[in-house]
Amino acid sequence: MPTLGAGLLVFAQGQVPVVPPTEEIPTRLEQRAGGAVAVRFQGQPGAIYQIYYSDSLADTPEQMAWALAAADVVAADDWTEWVDVGGAGRAHPAAVAERYYQVVLQARPAPAPGRDRNVAPTTAPGETTTPTAGEEIDIAGNARLARLKEAYDSGQLIGALATSNYTAVVNVLREHGVSEATLGLLTARLGQPTARVALPDEFFRAVVCHGERSQEREAVAATLGYQRTFWMSSEAGPPAWAGGRLGAFTINIREPNAIQYFKWFDAHAEQLTGVVLNWGLVMNEVLKDGYGDVNTLLSGLHKLVKARQPDAFVWAIVVQLPDGSDTRFLRALDFQPDGLLVGNLDSFRSPFERTLARLPPLVRPATPLVAFDFHGYWPQVYEANPVEFGRLTGPQLPRLEKRLQAIGYRGLVCNYYLLEKIHQSQQ
Repeated sequence: MPTLGAGLLVFAQGQVPVVPPTEEIPTRLEQRAGGAVAVRFQGQPGAIYQIYYSDSLADTPEQMAWALAAADVVAADDWTEWVDVGGAGRAHPAAVAERYYQVVLQARPAPAPGRDRNVAPTTAPGETTTPTAGEEIDIAGNARLARLKEAYDSGQLIGALATSNYTAVVNVLREHGVSEATLGLLTARLGQPTARVALPDEFFRAVVCHGERSQEREAVAATLGYQRTFWMSSEAGPPAWAGGRLGAFTINIREPNAIQYFKWFDAHAEQLTGVVLNWGLVMNEVLKDGYGDVNTLLSGLHKLVKARQPDAFVWAIVVQLPDGSDTRFLRALDFQPDGLLVGNLDSFRSPFERTLARLPPLVRPATPLVAFDFHGYWPQVYEANPVEFGRLTGPQLPRLEKRLQAIGYRGLVCNYYLLEKIHQSQQ
């Protein structure tokens, strides 16, 4: 849970309200084309921030269910801008009745070269000291250095996987605390052929959940036939209910966190029935080039996941877009995921048939394609009356399922907002 009170903003009913900037982090919202929202803030140049969001209000900010929208946002010299256009697991701002944002300082900028820094005094084992006046212990700076070291080691890990140097892979992970039992599995399995895992469902139905109300929303989705759950996480610790779900951990390529990703999967491998490789910042919706590097990262993660848990169903996400980045992304992959989640098919009028004609030739034959994060995009009705939105979309959802199954899709993953509104309309 981020520290509250730093840049709490609200976006409601399709309008951006006037909110006075906070003392800690001056922040404001601006409307963008198509209902997107720009979160703008004045931070310390070079400092790293995270942006959280919540689509429901509670009695206090501390009780709200916050989810990570953007990690590692580096502040510019003046106003820094991040634009919310929705994404996998996060509905488009125009499709929700209200949205709250929060900007949180993650790490302060590193000192400029030549800056005089005091160092905490050296102590003998077992001794403690209290810093005296003028002595600086740069905790944030130390944390930042640790993250940079882990990012460097993540790069070394992926490089070792790409060159099949599995001894180096094991050594890097051992240095970062991976258990000897897991390292034994990797030693035995890395470099061995991996078997493809079949999708057990004739038509796969799932819901995207995250936040503190996930169990409640999962139960609602199950009443509508959506009994599988994608658990979206940006932190290593799981909720108590993670068992039996499909997992997705935010992955980054600009500051690699492959070690975090694997340690997260290793901790929950026996609980999860499947995993998403490129949730977060390694999708073609975000990256428009450098897909060779993306392939190196994802191929390495694929090797690690399959070595740790051979029967895990491994998903990759591709976002269908008219700029052709979806096909460029898929052509760059030299490994085959077990299934493909196709994003940006979020309305009843999305180009399902056209997308299905374009993408399958780029993946292994019979690879299941599943429409991902569908939320029945219909902002005019939703904003006017969310319950009416649920009443109108409820009967259409089974028809869409039949249509998708008839043309060759193997499933549909819905955003919980859609299923929640349908459920409410039936009460």
